[in-house]
Amino acid sequence: MRVVAVVIHWFRRDFRVRDNTALLQAARAAGAGGTVVGMFVINPGWMEAGARQMGAHQARFWLESLQELSRALARRGIPLLIRRGDPVVKLLAAARMLGAERITYNKEYEPAQRAAADRLAREATVLGIRGEGLKDAVLFEEGEVATEAGRAYRVFTAYWKQVQGRLQERGVRVGGLVPRMRPPCVRSDAVPMPEDL
Repeated sequence: MRVVAVVIHWFRRDFRVRDNTALLQAARAAGAGGTVVGMFVINPGWMEAGARQMGAHQARFWLESLQELSRALARRGIPLLIRRGDPVVKLLAAARMLGAERITYNKEYEPAQRAAADRLAREATVLGIRGEGLKDAVLFEEGEVATEAGRAYRVFTAYWKQVQGRLQERGVRVGGLVPRMRPPCVRSDAVPMPEDL
């Protein structure tokens, strides 16, 4: 009996099924007969009532966007799991429950988001799970555009000339639509209503 590959894709703020680098990588890693499971974790200190990071209107917008994402994923055969709590703990618990060997996510660059991704990669490795962050929301990451000496540019014009040259050289690649996947034996969770938070 063939074992089906299960890959979890951690949605952070990249609520799309087209041109989503890590989601496309999840589909490639799962393979033709594999399964991709999307996951979004509501961090109580960030999104729930009383949180300082997000206001009520912004939280409503995110939840409505999650509903649309869930519908778009369902059309591709990908369920969306929604959990509340520490993202790393919830992702690793889901990976163990589903037998996933990989968790993909698009890189974020804020310090707290970097710390969460680094922690996920460390703790996943201990469990034999691969945490894989990919560049998605930026054209160039820190250090990719540097002087010949390998340092950051101090003059914008010189920096901009190098950026333009690189873009002309290789262009901007836009990822396609994630392929239809084999639906797993788990169902999508209902997206909470704003009042639930």
